[in-house]
Amino acid sequence: MNTDPIADLLTRIRNAVAARQKKTIAPHSKLKVAVLEVMKKQQFIRNYTVVKNNQFQEIEIEFDPSHPSIQLKRVSKPGQRIYIKKLM
Repeated sequence: MNTDPIADLLTRIRNAVAARQKKTIAPHSKLKVAVLEVMKKQQFIRNYTVVKNNQFQEIEIEFDPSHPSIQLKRVSKPGQRIYIKKLM
């Protein structure tokens, strides 16, 4: 079974923001940290921290309360690669 870790991360963020939570937790990976760093620079999220939980690391993501909703969409998917130019 193939999973898409970036789509999972974006879904966790969308669901937590829709539920008006202040933070959420996602499994750790270097790729997810890189994506979250970009999201932090673009002010989609307030901050993130890497926490060690027993034997695994997790990422705790804090949201900015001034943004009541976040519109995130995964353009390129593992089954269908779509290449676009820089959006901003």
